[in-house]
This record gives sequence, C-alpha cells and structure tokens, in this order.
Amino acid sequence: LSTAENGGSPDSANDDKNIRRRVYDALNVLMAMDIISKEKKEISWRGLPTTRENNFDILKEDQKRVNEQIEKKQLYLKELRDQKKAIEALIERNKANPQQPTENQDASQCTGVQLPFLVVQTKPDAKVDVQISEDRQFVSFDFQYNPFEIHDENYVLAHMVRNKKL
Repeated sequence: LSTAENGGSPDSANDDKNIRRRVYDALNVLMAMDIISKEKKEISWRGLPTTRENNFDILKEDQKRVNEQIEKKQLYLKELRDQKKAIEALIERNKANPQQPTENQDASQCTGVQLPFLVVQTKPDAKVDVQISEDRQFVSFDFQYNPFEIHDENYVLAHMVRNKKL
C-alpha cells in the first residue's frame, strides 16, 4: 500500500521524521550543556550555566582582587598627598626664612637643599669610611659592621612635618 492510499502524503511522513530528528538534536545539545537532564522519557530542567556556583566563586575572587588593588592605590595616593603636603610646607618655610649667604658664598650659591636626596643614619660614635668619585657621581660607604639606615627626602620631610619642624 502506498501512503497516498492511507490518506497521508510521503512529504508529511518525511517532515515528521525531520522534526523528530531536529528535536532529538536540540535535546542532545541541551543535555551536553547540562541545562537539562533526561532519564528514560522524563526531561528535567537543571538551569542555565551562568547560574552555577563556580561562576559566583569566580566573581567573588575577582571582587576581592579588585578591592585589594583599590586599597593599595588608596594607600599610594595618601602617600603622594603626604609628600605634596611636606614639599609645600618646605617651600613655605624657605620663603619665610630665606638663606643668607655666608662670608665665603655669594647669593647665587644659596640654593638650599637639592631634591632628591638621601640621608644615611648610623650610631653617633660609628666610624664611617666615605669615598666619593671625582665627578661626584658615585659614593661608597664602609660602616665597618655598624648598623645603618638610608632614608630618602620623602621620609625626612614626613618626619619634619610630623615633628612640626616644617
């Protein structure tokens, strides 16, 4: 018997098979993505992948990392503001108390302390051997096993501000 005699056309039978095949393919894709699960003929919704706990954990870790970066940058900004404040205080102090030339200096030699600079600190009774190159580009210190600290201008200026010396 042909399908025409049964009241159906051969095209509709093929269409039904194609639709079933496409639905089966779509269900397989959804199962592979773990959006649905299928046991025998029962299909259950599991949820979209973006709602998984591991994505939430990743976002929490990203937030923590970004918050740490913000905190570091806020500390650095505070340090820069403190440095600016100290330099402004030094400028005001120098304006209020201009240097006077000594007997061996003329006015052009009174320039004050040049920035940047370093201060080397050790015990008052320590013997230190200092060697400076002829071009004054290199300095060598021998503290002969005495403890020492090296401070830059920001450290010195901050302590001067803190102790109200500026």
